[in-house]
This record gives sequence, C-alpha cells and structure tokens, in this order.
Amino acid sequence: MTKSSEIFYRELKERLDECHTWPTNYLFKFIVENTKEKRNELKSFFDSKALSLKERISSNSKYVSFTISVKVPSADNVIKIYKSVSKIEGIISL
Repeated sequence: MTKSSEIFYRELKERLDECHTWPTNYLFKFIVENTKEKRNELKSFFDSKALSLKERISSNSKYVSFTISVKVPSADNVIKIYKSVSKIEGIISL
C-alpha cells in the first residue's frame, strides 16, 4: 500500500468512527460498467452479507450503479470491503 493510500484509509477510519456507532448498517455505493461480468463480480462480494442490494442502469445503459446495505461491526470492516471491491477494474466507489 502506498503512503497516500495509508493516509486516506487512516483518515477514512477516523471519519467513520466519528459518524457511526458500531455495529451499524452501512450503505455502500458503487458504479461499474454495465456488463454481466462486472455486475456479477461486484455482487459476489456481498452475496450473503447484503441486507439490500439495488441496481440502477444509467440512461445510456453503459453503467450500472449499486446501492448496497450491509451490517458491519466496525470501520475496519468497511475499509476491508472497500479494499476488496477496489480490485474490480474500473469500479467507482462513492
């Protein structure tokens, strides 16, 4: 991990801990290219964990946005999910 990403995740953890009481239902939002492969790859990270999962296809059908609610025990778990999902090529985390 680069120094800048270490700083980013440390600051993210601090902000998450300031704003949330753990455990909590956390809302993740992502955008991926609208292909079956990308959609399934993202969904696979949340198969048994998602309390809800909503998909919305963009007006030009090129992208799909996901809103996924997951019960997480801590800020560290939120960061772990973001890091895992970031391995999907072209994903945008919101």
